[in-house]
This record gives sequence, structure tokens and C-alpha cells, in this order.
Amino acid sequence: MWRFHLARNPLTTMLVVFSIVIFFLSLILRLWLLDAWLPHYFIDENDVVEPSIVVFGGGIEPGGYGYGPLYSYLLALLHWVVSFFSRQSFVDYSINIFFDPTSYYILARTFNMTIHLATAGIVFYLAKLVFGWRTALVALPLLVFPFADLLTNYTVRVDSLLALLATATLLAAIKGYETEDLKWYLFAGVFFGLSVATKPLPAILILPTLALAHLLSQSRTLRSDESLKSNLHPKLLGKLVFKSLISKNLWYAGLAAFLAHTIANPYSLIKIKHFYWSQIRILSSEGGRGYGLGIDLTRYFGDLGVVFVIAGAASVFYILGYALVRRDARVAILLSYPVIYFLAFAFGSSREYWYIPIIFLIAVFLSKAIIDFADAFLNKDNMKSYFVFAALGAVLIQPVTILVSDAAFRQQGEQAHASLSSKKWIESHAPSGSRILIYGMAGYLPRVIDQRADVQAVFGEYFMYGRTKHQHYVDLYHVAHDTYLSMYQPTYLVTHINSNCLKDHDPKEDDLRQALDKNHYDLLVTYCDVQGLVAHNGEPIFFPYKPRRGGFNLWIYESPAPNRSMTNH
Repeated sequence: MWRFHLARNPLTTMLVVFSIVIFFLSLILRLWLLDAWLPHYFIDENDVVEPSIVVFGGGIEPGGYGYGPLYSYLLALLHWVVSFFSRQSFVDYSINIFFDPTSYYILARTFNMTIHLATAGIVFYLAKLVFGWRTALVALPLLVFPFADLLTNYTVRVDSLLALLATATLLAAIKGYETEDLKWYLFAGVFFGLSVATKPLPAILILPTLALAHLLSQSRTLRSDESLKSNLHPKLLGKLVFKSLISKNLWYAGLAAFLAHTIANPYSLIKIKHFYWSQIRILSSEGGRGYGLGIDLTRYFGDLGVVFVIAGAASVFYILGYALVRRDARVAILLSYPVIYFLAFAFGSSREYWYIPIIFLIAVFLSKAIIDFADAFLNKDNMKSYFVFAALGAVLIQPVTILVSDAAFRQQGEQAHASLSSKKWIESHAPSGSRILIYGMAGYLPRVIDQRADVQAVFGEYFMYGRTKHQHYVDLYHVAHDTYLSMYQPTYLVTHINSNCLKDHDPKEDDLRQALDKNHYDLLVTYCDVQGLVAHNGEPIFFPYKPRRGGFNLWIYESPAPNRSMTNH
């Protein structure tokens, strides 16, 4: 058996040094990407950050009930700390969230990155607990590399907090299995309750794993009963289920989960009907959104690298065989969660960042497979060491390249981002008061500012998901809009037609045609193919955008007879 000696094995030192190098290299690049494309935040990112300002101002009731509010509550606490030490009032601290939100998103993205590092630390301990030091040390370079950040595209996602809490729940469940100590059952209950307060439906996917851990723990005392000769004896199974259900540890864990969830998301009970129907709507709609099937592993090649995805998937099957052969309950418990989680989204529409809760565990399984392969096929320790580093290099080389290329793309500045470069062109060439028709989904278009507060509120998507129920936030917006106007910043008369025009049939094409026929616009801004409708306008101004995970090229069409001359560009 090839062993690590923590004090004197050169491989141990090399792995630690390699992990430190990977950590700081990726950290530098990750920090460089913290402000990527701000103030043009990514779609849905504002649905975490903006509610945190609502909470910071005292509005703890969520605007919607699809997500849990815990992430926004934690961000609000960070806002309070920053505002306290900067001695700013709510209005002074929060007013820029609408028109210059860069600092808020940098704070949130830093917090999100920290969550990933904390999750890596928990999974490192899990790897050591279940597989030993060798697997933990080999996994360390993969755990400190920002695979999760690649999945989020460096943005803020509630799935990151779910990963941390679910991993902590899993650790407590395995410790509870080992010790049957009430303390670990309580920890598992608390972390599970907080997970549900973060993202309810994916959070409950850990319940089968918790049930498995509890059943295996309770089964140990029954195996000593010699009158029950078979592990599958019906009487044994009946006694196991009954003993598990009456266990005080189970009931205390359930109470802890209920209390933790109620404290972190009280309105799930206060507005239980809204909470319930929100989950039903998510179940009925998310799977048909057209993001691609979760089981299509090629979707993740561009984020995680071909080797990591294929070898990681193969390692799951290897660990399954390992658990069956060794009859290792801890491995079975650890493996059950990522398998159930993946299968839950495998045959429906899913987004890449939904898999953050299991990506760290896949890295551990892959590391265990690498070690066991070296043990099985290589004799000399130095050859095994070379193989480990070659395997880690093969896994990491493409993700490192992706991270470096993203940082290089970021360095090109606003000219590399169509929405930012087109916004700069508009502000440089279109006088204030110009009539601008925006066609497409607002999140992918330049965020020019309308001089009418009510129109800008809709186009800016500031009050989505019920944020208008908090009057202090509405008042803050109007103060911010008045302040923006008083600073004589460029403002326009914006008409927005919200169209998902990337489908086979553009559902809003007739609306666009009518708008162009009935009204005069100085500019038409879109990423949609509308050349046939505006061919008489001549060649549009083109703004390319080609990031790693797709993008939207933009075109600006000038009016053939504009009210104001904007042709000198």
C-alpha cells in the first residue's frame, strides 16, 4: 500500500505546494473578474443583490417565494456592517443600487467566492473523514480551484450558499451515523433547515441521504440479534423502520430543522399558501425552459473541461462499485447525495450552476479513483507520484486555460461587451431626450436611463418579484432617479418591447413592426434579427460580444430621417 507520511513524504509537500500555487493563481484571476462587466450585472443576479438592499432597509418579507430569502438576509447583514463603519444612513448607503450598483455587486461576488472556499474546506474534511488523508490531499488542488465560479460565471447565485449548507448537512449526517450522538443530528437538522431557507426544492433532495444515514445508524444494534439470521428478514426490516421512526434523535433533528427554517424564512409559514404555490409553479415551469438536459455532459465541457467532466462521471461509477464491494456505509451515504441530486435534474431543463452543490464531491471521487488506479497498476512510489501529478495536470489544464482566457477577455474592457460598448456609443452620439426603441430581453441590452421615473422602473427591472410591496425601497428609487436627473446625466425616452426573439418564431415581431410604423424613433437597439424590417435604414452599427458561454451581438439602427444628427461616428 502506497502511503502518505505527512511529516516526511515528499509527495505530501509537493501536493500542498501545488495546491497553494493553484489557489493563489486562481484567486488572483478570480479577483480580477469580480467586477466583470459591471455595472451591467448578469441576468438574475439582481434577484439576490437588490432584495438584500430591501432587507437592509427593514423589509424582511420576501417579494417572491420561489427562492428562500436567507442569502439576501446574509448580504443585508454585510451591508449593515459596511454602512455602520462608514457611518452612512440607509439612503446614503443604498441610493446607488439603481444606477451605479458596482460596489454592491463586488461585495456580493466576494461573499459568493468566500462561500465556495468555505465549502471546499468542509469537503476537504469530508474526504479525509471518509477516504483518509491521501484522498483529501490529492483532492486539495481540485477543491481550491474555482470550478464553482466557472459554473456561476463569477456571479452571485443562491446555489452557492445551498452547496455550503448541503455539504455541512452531509458532514453532520455522516458524523451522526458514526457516533449516534444527538449533537450531530441537531447540526444536520439546523443545516438542512437553513438549506431549505436558501433554495427549497433542490434542498430537499438531501432527504433520502439523511434517511439512509439514519437507517444505517439504527441498523447496527439490530444486526447482533442472532434470531434474525438474514439482513433482509421481514421482521428485521420492520423493527428497523419502527426503531428509526421512534428514535429521539430523529425527532430532535426534525424539530431543529423546523426551527432553523422558520427563523431563516418566517414568511414561508406566515404566507404558507404563497410559498406552497410558488414551489408548485417552479416544478411545473422550470423543466420546460429549454436550457438543455442535465444528463447532456457535453454542456459542461466549456465550463469545467472535458477531462474533469468525463473522468468525474466515470469516478462516480467507480465509487459506487467501491461502496458495494467494501460495504462501506459512509461511502454509500456520501455518494447517495450527488447521485440523487444529479438524477433529479438529468432529464429536464437545467442550468449549469444548479450543479454547484455536487461539484466539490465529484472532485473527491475523482481523486479517490486516481489514487486507487495508481495503487492497482503501479508498483514504485515515485511512479505513483508522477501519475498523480500527471492526472491532476490533465484535469486542471483546460479549466486553468478557461480561467485565464476569461480574465484576458475581461481585460479588453467594455469594448468586449456589446451592452457596455453600445451604451457608451449611445451616450456619446445620442443627445438627451432621443427616442430609443429597445427590442429584446432587457438583461442583454444596454441599460440606458429613461428620464421618466415610472418607465425606467419597468425597463430597469427594479421592482420584479414583488419588491414594490416595500415602500422604503420605492421611495429610495425615486430619490435615486431625481438625483440622477439633477446630475445632468444622459437620459432618453425609451420604449422597450420585451421579446424572446431567439426562438424559432419571434413572438413579438408584429409588435415591433407596428411600433416602427406608428412612431418615429431615433435609434433601434436589438440583438434580434430584424434586418428585413429595417432594411431601408442602411447598415447598422455592430457591437460584437463573444464570451466563453455564448453571448449576444448587438446592432444599433439609426432612423433614416432622424430628428437629430447622430451619423458622425
